[in-house]
Amino acid sequence: MNIEEKNIALFENYLSHEMDKKSMLEFEAQLIYDSDFKNQFETFKSIETGIKEHYANELKQKFSELDLELDKKLSIKPKNNKVIWLSTAVAASIILGVFIYHHFSNQLTMPQLAQENWVQDEGLPVKMSSKGKYDDAMNAYKLENWDVALTEFDKIKTDTAIYYSGLIYFEKKEFQISLNVLNEIGKNSIYYDDVQFRKALNYLALEKKKEALDILSIIGKNKESAYREKAKKILELL
Repeated sequence: MNIEEKNIALFENYLSHEMDKKSMLEFEAQLIYDSDFKNQFETFKSIETGIKEHYANELKQKFSELDLELDKKLSIKPKNNKVIWLSTAVAASIILGVFIYHHFSNQLTMPQLAQENWVQDEGLPVKMSSKGKYDDAMNAYKLENWDVALTEFDKIKTDTAIYYSGLIYFEKKEFQISLNVLNEIGKNSIYYDDVQFRKALNYLALEKKKEALDILSIIGKNKESAYREKAKKILELL
């Protein structure tokens, strides 16, 4: 799909978090109501991810070459300069020790991993000219008046209301209830992709690793999912 030139800067600003809150809400509303705009955005993200992966692979290759070069140098023990060889070996051991220490000390628990990857949805824009059916619920949601928002969403009973109710229960750290609510949303819903990723995070928060892995593996293989790369990164950490 071709991406309109006027949208490129818009997509870049959104992904780099350079928008103000009002612009961000308008952008996310357009993603929901304008399928062509959403498809262009998904295409843009795929292209950007491909570029990042290309340079990441190049960097990885450079490190591999450097590693091989270091191995060659360490395998040659100088006959007349044992001090230099020993110093190099000690330095390599220190570097390895620092790497191992940071690797294990920085390893996140499953609940921490869930919280780190959870992004609070900004919610739908609230109409200024006329009152919409979601306005009371969304106002409470944006003010983080969770209980009031839940009461208002319960009056509506649409996929949108169910989705945001599920998000609220996660924010309240009621992860099992969040799961139960999100499970009410079917495959035909526009929220299904979001729901699957957020269900996986709920399972992580509950330390149910197998269930989280099952969902993340499916997302990681789904080229159409907006959460594919995030899922793959979490899988690497697990």
